[in-house]
Amino acid sequence: MVDYTERSFAFLDVLGFSNLVVRSTDSKEARERLDKFIDVADRLFPQWVTLGGLAKSNFFSDTILVSIGTPEHYFVHLVREVGMLARYLLAHGFATRGGITVGPVFHEGRVVVGPALITAYELEKRAVYPRVILDDVAMEYWRTEFVEGTPPPYAGWIKQDRDGEYFIDLFTDWSGVRQMADFVAEDRIPAEPKEFSKLVAAHIAEGRTSDIPSVRAKWEWLHSQSRDESETIASAV
Repeated sequence: MVDYTERSFAFLDVLGFSNLVVRSTDSKEARERLDKFIDVADRLFPQWVTLGGLAKSNFFSDTILVSIGTPEHYFVHLVREVGMLARYLLAHGFATRGGITVGPVFHEGRVVVGPALITAYELEKRAVYPRVILDDVAMEYWRTEFVEGTPPPYAGWIKQDRDGEYFIDLFTDWSGVRQMADFVAEDRIPAEPKEFSKLVAAHIAEGRTSDIPSVRAKWEWLHSQSRDESETIASAV
């Protein structure tokens, strides 16, 4: 019998994945990129999130599902894991979009079902741009992390966009926590905003040249996030 538990839940989608799969039939470069994504989604990321025994992760096609129990204590861990994954994928040219909520879900092995899954899926569609947004329920849990004392550095991981949506800011400072690459990968993803922006600049520039308006708009949004962060750093120096 399905036994729901209250969990923090994330639904992530990799943009442009279908086109990559189609091109992989006759393009070595596309196959290599596809292999890289599968390695991250099916091996590296699951190793990272299961280290503490708190999180669960599933991958199929262009979708990654992540959940963590007892959100009143570990919600920030889900934000960290999802943020690390999105940063890592962007460093390899993959833009991600998704949604985070908290609610009842059954997540055991390959089986994932429940209201939280449906809500997170709907949030992913609402996100529009390559961003992972949080709904009101998720934001309540996020805010409880900072009820007492001075907010820790990771309070800046969540940012409010111009349309009012709250999302994980990939271009802010991610130092002060152990990085995903410290455990499971050879690649080093800079935690500092300026260095990360430099690392992903070529991928963003390529995306902005797309002849498909909807695709180009998504990469333009990413460019605006990276550029804004770089200008803020420059003005503070």
